[in-house]
Amino acid sequence: MRNPAKIVYYTHNPILIDGNAGFTNASGVVWGSGTEADPFIIEGWDITGPRGVTRISILNADAHFIIRGCSLHDSEASYGGSGVGLTTCRNGTIEACTSFNHDEGIIVRQSTGIVVRDCYCFNNSRGISASGSELCLVTNNTCAGGNQYGIYLEDGSGNNTAIGNNCSYNDETGISMSNTWNNMVSYNMCERGSRGFEVSGARSNTITNNLCRFNDEQGIYLYGTDNSVFDNDCSNNFGDGIYLILSSNNTLINNTCTNNINGIYLSAANNNTLIDNNCSHNSFNDMALYDSNKNTITDNNCSSSGYNGVILLFSNNNTLFKNTCNSNFYVGIGLT
Repeated sequence: MRNPAKIVYYTHNPILIDGNAGFTNASGVVWGSGTEADPFIIEGWDITGPRGVTRISILNADAHFIIRGCSLHDSEASYGGSGVGLTTCRNGTIEACTSFNHDEGIIVRQSTGIVVRDCYCFNNSRGISASGSELCLVTNNTCAGGNQYGIYLEDGSGNNTAIGNNCSYNDETGISMSNTWNNMVSYNMCERGSRGFEVSGARSNTITNNLCRFNDEQGIYLYGTDNSVFDNDCSNNFGDGIYLILSSNNTLINNTCTNNINGIYLSAANNNTLIDNNCSHNSFNDMALYDSNKNTITDNNCSSSGYNGVILLFSNNNTLFKNTCNSNFYVGIGLT
């Protein structure tokens, strides 16, 4: 990531570009013709302005463009402005920008193929947000410190990739996904917030190799979802490592859920598959099912808990086999 301290900024008024014809020197373009080989470049601006006004707004454009090395600040969250706002755009890249004290640091709406990389977004309601957008790449950004949400995907966003971002130390959630589908979210750091991940009404997403530790509530929270969740580290949270509620047909494989209140907790969650998860050394239960039916639980380590290895309450037609459930304070497997 470029160090913003080494960038020389020049002041500019808020930029509004509507359509390809709006990319002009007067609107902040420093060079470029808008082709893939020679994109429009908007670079090096320090932009503030009235509260509630988005600092760089681009609408209805499919020319190739790059917003690079800009400092965008102080539209203020309560007034609804953003650092960068793209609506109905293609072929855009936002890189090495600093965006703070907005509603959204960066917001991408109804757009396709946008790249957001190496940006620093802090003290926003949402650091980086995508709404109704597809085939976007969000990578190597720092959305940490004072945001409510680090990264937020919502409203039918699909086939996007969020990889290698730091979304820690946020007030609410590191990464939130609501009403999304088929996104790949991997190798992100989501630590020391309220929740690491919060996923609701989302389907066919892949959540893998993320660090979701030291959060005040859950490492990963799944509500009304069916997703693949594997190889995540959800340890040392003050709530559950992974919590599923009203969620069916999820697959949880090889997650580490140690030193939480409960390792993995299912509530009214049916037809899920839990394989090869390490849920040992939790202070209450390593794995708990409440009112959850027809789940398959196999080859998990549920040992050395403060109470039970696996406990099933009001849960029917579940299949448990080849789990290790030893050295627990009460029982290895309990059914009640």
